[in-house]
Amino acid sequence: MNKEFFIGAFYGPTAPMQIDDAELGVTHTTKDFANDKYYKLISELGIRYITYIENDYNKNPKGVIRDLELAEKHGLKLFIFDSGITGNMTREQLLERISAYKDYPSFAGIHVIDEPTTDDYMKHKIDRRIQKYYSVMQLLADNGITAYMNLLPYLHFLGTKSAYRKMYDKYIEFCKTPLISFDRYVFDGGYKFKDWPIRSFFTNLDIAREYSIKAGIPFCPFIQAGSQWNDEQKHFKSKPYFPTERQMFWQINCCLLWGAKGIQYFPLIQPIWFAYGEGNDMDYGRNGIIGANGVPTMWYDAVKHSIAWLRKTESILVDCEHVDVLAKGHYPEKYSGKSKHSDDTIKGITLSDENYGTFIGAFKYKKDKKVYIVLNANHDKPANIKIDLANNYFTILIRENASDVMEITDSVQLDLAAGEAALMIVG
Repeated sequence: MNKEFFIGAFYGPTAPMQIDDAELGVTHTTKDFANDKYYKLISELGIRYITYIENDYNKNPKGVIRDLELAEKHGLKLFIFDSGITGNMTREQLLERISAYKDYPSFAGIHVIDEPTTDDYMKHKIDRRIQKYYSVMQLLADNGITAYMNLLPYLHFLGTKSAYRKMYDKYIEFCKTPLISFDRYVFDGGYKFKDWPIRSFFTNLDIAREYSIKAGIPFCPFIQAGSQWNDEQKHFKSKPYFPTERQMFWQINCCLLWGAKGIQYFPLIQPIWFAYGEGNDMDYGRNGIIGANGVPTMWYDAVKHSIAWLRKTESILVDCEHVDVLAKGHYPEKYSGKSKHSDDTIKGITLSDENYGTFIGAFKYKKDKKVYIVLNANHDKPANIKIDLANNYFTILIRENASDVMEITDSVQLDLAAGEAALMIVG
């Protein structure tokens, strides 16, 4: 896992299910996604891991085995949900329990829980405390089974930052996970700079980076494929769709320049209640990489393009050690709290857009080389960014949709699309 990016997606393909629509008093039968057609569509995206499918081995063992067989056929790996695994099992009981599926090449590990809480953070959801899962996570880790848990993000109205850090401390100490997974969806209200969720996004990246370095494990944030979530399963009128593809790239590139070693997407398949529109209407296009009607949404191609960028950069970034985040421009500095404009290799930054400016991720690379990810921090408009270097350096410039450029230079001129980042190898 550590020699490649963790590229995952949450809410995978299921067989038909009956879903009650309490507001309309009807029952929906979901589409059959558990077949070659949809596994092929997912594989062609470049997704490597499906981190959750609404299918419990404890209740439907044949269905989970079918999922594993389909995933194996299409080169995917699955995290299995099995509510029959408990923390008080012996090693022998655990190995007997998982013997039916652990040897499938497509078996990635066990999905334990999504967004658990602690005694300190979100106290009102005591039924989902992270403490309940310590013993399960440890049991799995001690027996060589990867345990997957996705953390809540830090949000100021759910608890204090110190309480959130306590959750992270316990998570790292007790859960023995090989990666840090969390979600903070920037555009779930159509937000842009000047809105508080952007600040919260950067805060969560800072915390994840800090604990990733402490624990020596990668962090892999979630990126939204669409928005207008509907956890309460209510019917409401759709808004114009967001994020755009460039806004998606902006969020991914922020994660990379903060040091992320992978990306996850949500939702992979649109849950049918996420499509509930106004009245009797259904909106199958407002979120999900594939809509609940089985049709790829506008985010299918956007995700495919973004994964191509991840794969283009991963062979370099997996071998990098993250050092710092530079920021220049009114909004990047104000909302991230970063204000460093230079280091011993970059001596200056010139911007065409002083408001949105740039973020630059700085990394150590092989044999005294450095790697920089330079982002156009405007996710709606293109910009020009000039990087002045301290000396003439041999540089390699890697872009989304261009051939690599190699030259000896003391400055690099970048014309970047909205939310685009360039990767520079210097030295």
